[in-house]
Amino acid sequence: MPDLASVNLLFWDLFFKVQHSPYAKVVFIVLGGFGFILLLSFVRKHVFSLSMHGAVFGFAAGIILMLIIDLLIVFGLADKQARQSLTKTKIKKETFEGLLVSGFNNLSKVLGVSTVSSKKPKSGQEVINEIFLLPKEETSKIKELLCE
Repeated sequence: MPDLASVNLLFWDLFFKVQHSPYAKVVFIVLGGFGFILLLSFVRKHVFSLSMHGAVFGFAAGIILMLIIDLLIVFGLADKQARQSLTKTKIKKETFEGLLVSGFNNLSKVLGVSTVSSKKPKSGQEVINEIFLLPKEETSKIKELLCE
């Protein structure tokens, strides 16, 4: 039977490893969203068993749930400074917009999608040099496409 000190040490070691993992926020947000959906499904089952039946209520509840989960994900991925500025200052439109922009930018980094291109366009000579680096079959296909 392991003693309490070694179990405590193992727990904190695991906690710090998870805390410094780049995917920890995303995993916790997804698990939290799953738990939130599960909780709301039990609430919905309870409410429907009482009196509310119908597709309109379910559709409206689904849209509201989707918006809440999206905002939680964006808020969870926002910069720490943006979150702190929202809680420390009076709620201003600019502060909330900055929080949303920060969250969307970090979400695009996590998903690997970027809408902003930081590269400058290549010159014609650079494109031609890259074409000549291709295998002969690919180069001939490009020549056929361009010369037609």
